[in-house]
Parts: sequence; structure tokens; C-alpha cells
Amino acid sequence: MEIVDLVLNFIFITISFFIFLINLLWYLQVLQILEYFNLKFLRWIKRNYISVFLKNYLLLFIILINIFSIFISKNNFFNYFLKTLSILLLLIVLLSNYKIFKKRKELSKKGLVFTKRLNRVLYLNITVFILFVFLIYLLIPDYIYLLMPIYLYILPIVVLLLNIIILPFEKLINNYYFNDAIKKIEKLKPFIIAITGSYGKTSTKFFINQILKKKLNTFMTPESYNTAMGLTKVIRNDLKENDKIFIVELAENEVGGFKRLLKLIKPNISVVTSV
Repeated sequence: MEIVDLVLNFIFITISFFIFLINLLWYLQVLQILEYFNLKFLRWIKRNYISVFLKNYLLLFIILINIFSIFISKNNFFNYFLKTLSILLLLIVLLSNYKIFKKRKELSKKGLVFTKRLNRVLYLNITVFILFVFLIYLLIPDYIYLLMPIYLYILPIVVLLLNIIILPFEKLINNYYFNDAIKKIEKLKPFIIAITGSYGKTSTKFFINQILKKKLNTFMTPESYNTAMGLTKVIRNDLKENDKIFIVELAENEVGGFKRLLKLIKPNISVVTSV
């Protein structure tokens, strides 16, 4: 019966991996929209605990039947029945999750953007998951049908914890990019027009750019890039030497206030839209 065990385990792990990947991409999309802020992501989990946890009743059921299966002999026919049932239920979970994922993708205004930071968080999560599976299979293979669904069930918490763990490393990278952007601004010395306010920043930015670009080489921050790291990215990647007028949008709710923004951007003219 060892071959049967191997086949069943392989199927179970494969289905689990696809469920993990589908849900991971969704949680990472939320995390990215929330700008990787852990407190915001935790609040999102609390607000959506019904869809995140309570609606995962099939996973809960798989967990319960496998708690029961621990007390049954390994070679018992009923044990194989429970394993097969777990696989079938997990397959239903996969199909259901995929359907929900496709619907979310269609309704989402902003899709997942595979930036370097996103890729780091993604690869970290995948590595931890693979390591988790490997250790279970190596040390306690009899519990794989119990522990895998538990991991899938608490995945948003795992994503949050790993994002907390990687945060110091991300801060080091962000500080390097931030200081590099400051050096580039100091070197190019563009005339900077900064726009801020509670609302109307983006439309004002476009309006000013339309007027000035007729006679001057202007460059404005795209879309709603208005945070310190958003501006850092634009400056490092897009600002050119012949861009004499740099029109920027500054977030009024930037973490740390305007102090960090003004360390990066030293406006020649400041515009306040509405408060």
C-alpha cells in the first residue's frame, strides 16, 4: 500500500500547492494595494474575517476529518477512504478558489504588479511553503493531511508574519533607493512644482502640465505616484536630464508627514488644492 500512499500524498500536495498559489496571489495583491503596511493588512483581515476564515468551511471540514483519522490505523481501509475524501474536498476548494480568483481579477481596478519588492515577498512565501511541506513529509508524514489544510487556512496570517520578518531588509533597500533619488535630483536640479491637498491633486497636476509643456520641457509624475517611495521610483527610472520642469504630486497622508517628502523634493513652487 506504500505506492497508494505515495500517489495520494502527491495528489494532495499538488492540489494544496495550487490552492496556496491562487490565494497567495490574492493576498499579495491586497498587500500591494495597502502599500505593504502591516497594520493596514491586519485591519483588512479583521474587516474581511468572514470571507477570509469563516467561509473556508470545506478546509475546516478537511481539518476535522483528519484529526479524526489520526486515531485510525494507517493500513485501515477507512483511513484511505478519509484520505480520498480529503483529496476530493480539496479539489472542490481548488475549483471554487480559482473561480473566485478569476472573478476578483475581472472586478479589480488595479491588478497585481510584479515589482521587485512583490517578487521578494512572493518568493519568500513560496520558499517557506515548500520548506514546510518538506519538513512535514520528512518528519511527520502521517500528519500531512491535517497540517497542510491548516497552513492554507491561516495563509493570510502567514503572509502578514513573513511581511513583518522581511520589513527590516525592505527598509534597507528603500533607504538606498531614496538616497539615490536625492542624489539624482541634486545633480539634475529641475525646477520643481509640488502639488498637495486633500483632493484635486492629480487634475491640477495635469492642468499645469498642459499649460507649461507648450513652451518648456516638462515631466510630471504618472497617475497617483505621490508617496516618498513612489516619487523615488519615478525619479530614479523616468526623470531625464532635459526635463527642466518637474511637476510632482505629494500625498497629504504620507507616513512621517511631509518631512520625508520634502527631504526628497525641495519645491520651487508649492500649490495647495483643497483641504
